[in-house]
Amino acid sequence: MKIIKQGKLPETRTHQCTCRECATVFEFEQREAKFVFDQRDGDFLQINCPVCGAQCAKAASKGKTP
Repeated sequence: MKIIKQGKLPETRTHQCTCRECATVFEFEQREAKFVFDQRDGDFLQINCPVCGAQCAKAASKGKTP
């Protein structure tokens, strides 16, 4: 077998988020966040801000579940 282009495992993908409470911009790996299934509004990743602890959410990639 020959790999033409190597991808990334879903849990190693990085995401960027801005906290609504303290405006901290931070980056996290998908495995650090909680995947939340939401049939109505769309699935999202939920993680706490490393500065103030507020919950931050980021839309999950379409068609990709961790």
